[in-house]
Amino acid sequence: MSFVVEVLLLYAGLVTFALLHLLAQRSREEQSMASNSARVEAEIAGLQAEVQAQWAKAEGIKRQAENQAAMSERLLYENQSLKEQLRDLDRRSENLSFKKDD
Repeated sequence: MSFVVEVLLLYAGLVTFALLHLLAQRSREEQSMASNSARVEAEIAGLQAEVQAQWAKAEGIKRQAENQAAMSERLLYENQSLKEQLRDLDRRSENLSFKKDD
């Protein structure tokens, strides 16, 4: 073989080696990206589950607050009613006392 042919074959071999090296590097990068993508997807799924749990917790607290508000309103109404009954009893008692004194 002539020197020129040997140089061309050597050059072709070096180019082939460089291309194979670049392909291997790209393959590793793609695997790394796929791994990162899977990790990110798992992280997102975990965060979504946490958001749903926190949302359910917030809904529970909201229902509890609504129930407490309704109970408070009922107790306020009952308190007012009892106060009115007590005033009525006091008035009747005063009327009876007033009538006895006559």
